[in-house]
Amino acid sequence: MQVHFCLSRGVNLFDRCEAFATSHMLHPMQFFRRIGLILLWLAAPVVAFASANKNDPYLVPLRGAGNVALVLLCIMIAVVLLRHGHWRRIAGKLLVLLWCLSPLLMSAAHLKFELRKHEVLAASIAEARQLGPHFMVGYSSFPEVARLAEQGLIGGVYVTRHNIRGRTADALRAEIAALQDKRRAAGLPPLIVAADGASLLGSASTSISRRCSISSRRSGATASIFTR
Repeated sequence: MQVHFCLSRGVNLFDRCEAFATSHMLHPMQFFRRIGLILLWLAAPVVAFASANKNDPYLVPLRGAGNVALVLLCIMIAVVLLRHGHWRRIAGKLLVLLWCLSPLLMSAAHLKFELRKHEVLAASIAEARQLGPHFMVGYSSFPEVARLAEQGLIGGVYVTRHNIRGRTADALRAEIAALQDKRRAAGLPPLIVAADGASLLGSASTSISRRCSISSRRSGATASIFTR
């Protein structure tokens, strides 16, 4: 009887341990969900920071389509969190709000950029002539850089691979010549034109630099052109 009692007690203890382990064992889906939530908590502050500083030079790849994709991603994640009932808990509400915050921060950053742009374009002639020569800019929009050049708000432009991608060297030379014509018409010195020889295809940068220099000299002014 004593042996049977001990065996029965051992079996009951084993059953209890097995039941405890089974009840506390995470289902694979639950495990992946928890990992996903941890990743979302880690990613939310990073995305919020990128959204608030989207106009900084080191976040140039996010501009344009990147900004749209980031906003759509934030909205999609917030919707998924809401559909899975995370809004019912305090921590879930905070996570949803963090992902909703990024589009708002991006909108605020864009508004701040537009206000600064308006202030720059509204600068007086004296301020533009005094400060403009100290700035050299890269550009993707010709109308925008032409306005800056015409008002004396910049002293030079920096030509890179994206300026010639899908275009001919003659088209880029004509574009730079048009900028120099606008400067000359406004009574301003010619723009400094810098070209990244490593990124421009073939010998396009050397050819562009040589012809722009000749064109500037013929117009009675010398434009400094650097090829890096």
